[in-house]
Amino acid sequence: MLKIFVTRRIPDIGIALLRKHKNFRVDVYREKDPAYDTAAPIPRGVLLKKVKDAHAILCMLTEKIDAELMDAAGSQLKIVANNAVGFDNIDIAEAKKRGIVVTNTPGVLIVYVAEHTIALILALGKRI
Repeated sequence: MLKIFVTRRIPDIGIALLRKHKNFRVDVYREKDPAYDTAAPIPRGVLLKKVKDAHAILCMLTEKIDAELMDAAGSQLKIVANNAVGFDNIDIAEAKKRGIVVTNTPGVLIVYVAEHTIALILALGKRI
């Protein structure tokens, strides 16, 4: 059975898709930030323990994926899927050296950034 560790709650449909496969054991960090009642970032120490024996890690931009974490996961780690546009939080060279595939979600914020830019231009024009 392949272990997939998800570092923070994502929409239930995504977790359901992963759990649909009988060969996957999906472990999701589900702590909430009490101040905001939203998903809390996983503390580094907890992250290092939870990734042990993971074959795949689905992480957020807030998690640093470096050699220490890859060592903690083990040699069976084959993919790190970043639920973010960039790779700033992942040591790409280290992943490449270990044969770990790294993915991200490019293009998901294009419309929102464009809309926000237009809104800021309009606000400047109206001196808001």
